[in-house]
Formats: sequence, C-alpha cells, structure tokens
Amino acid sequence: MSNNIFIRIRKRIGARLLKQRLVFERKMQLKPLADIRSALIVADISNDGNDAAVRTLKNDLKRICPNTRVDIFCYYDVHSRQDTSKLISDQSTEYLSSNGLNFFFLPKDRNVVDNLAKIRDISFALIDDADSSLILLNKAINSSLRIGPRGLDDENFDIMVEVPNGDMFTLVKQIAHYIEIIKPKN
Repeated sequence: MSNNIFIRIRKRIGARLLKQRLVFERKMQLKPLADIRSALIVADISNDGNDAAVRTLKNDLKRICPNTRVDIFCYYDVHSRQDTSKLISDQSTEYLSSNGLNFFFLPKDRNVVDNLAKIRDISFALIDDADSSLILLNKAINSSLRIGPRGLDDENFDIMVEVPNGDMFTLVKQIAHYIEIIKPKN
C-alpha cells in the first residue's frame, strides 16, 4: 500500500516536470477526415497481444484516410512483456520500455518527449491499464484532437470511447466504427 503512495507521488512530480518542459499551448480542433494529414497512435503493449490491436488500428486508419501519415509510439513494461524480439523501431514506429524511464516515469531520452510534442492532427491512446506510465506521457502529445478510453485520463482526451471490459481490440473496433461513421461519403 505505501509503495503505491510513493509511486503516485513520483508520477505527480513527473507530471509537473513534464508540464514545465512543454512549451506548446494545445488547441482542440475537429478537422474533417479528408483534411487529416498526420495521426499518432500511442499504445501500451505490455500485454503481448496488444501490438496486434495497434496494427489493426493503423491499417483501419490507412484504409479510411489513405493520405494520412500514421506514426506509432509504443510503451511496454519489461516485467510484463514476454516477447520483445519483434519490437524494432523504424521511421514511423518508436518503442520505449520501462527501462527507458527515469525515477519520475519520464523518458531518459529527451528526444522522446520532443517527438511526442510534434504537431499532429489527431492522436489515439490505446491504454488498457490505469497504472500505465503512458498516461503521463500522453500529456506531451500535441495533437488537435485526442481520442482515448474513458475512465483513465478523461481530462486529457477530447473524445472518450467507453470500453466496458477494458479490451484493447474492443477499443480499436469502437474507434474504427466511429471514424467510419464520420467519414464523408464520396
């Protein structure tokens, strides 16, 4: 129990340090899907099956909005993730392990926060654990519209999707469903 209190204190200090570092004033803006050129998927893939949900959302976005650049930022806890052999960063995908975080749950590499703070049109948070360190990093995202699960960090999202069982595939299906609904018909 007391260990939990110290973790919460460390995360609060980390949030304040992150807020001091961020220089942007984010402005929520809802753009038509045809005008969206950049998207970011932020996901906690500590559970081995969650990376498949991330790929599903990326494929759905590329199908629905073909002119959109989709970047992916994935976090995983080294104590939870079994297989890390397939986690290879490339131009559009970046991975951060819990070993890459400092005492206050912020990335040791300052470039990680700078990359998250790049201006994007829309971001999707695929987080299924209330204790995920990714909730703190989500505050660094500078996108016009933030979409995420309800109940984890509500004040940080513009649109929240209710996921009754906390399953990441259900969250991805709901997001893709809503995007299909608002997609303009040709």
